[in-house]
Amino acid sequence: MSDGSTKMKYLQEPCIICDTIQEDMLHLLEKPICASCEQVIINTDCDQPGMYLFHVSRLKKIWLNESDIREEGTF
Repeated sequence: MSDGSTKMKYLQEPCIICDTIQEDMLHLLEKPICASCEQVIINTDCDQPGMYLFHVSRLKKIWLNESDIREEGTF
């Protein structure tokens, strides 16, 4: 069962992609992703190499459970 402190923790964590904090965020393995980045990920084609590789690298770090996700750069 989830309690209020867990929800507050989620509200305070920024998106792992764009570093913004929004109220309603998707959590993938307890890492927050904002709705805007979720849509960009969903709609990014493999033929957009810069955007595609950027998002793949961010998402890969979730699976590898690395803590330095934001240190790799920005859009």
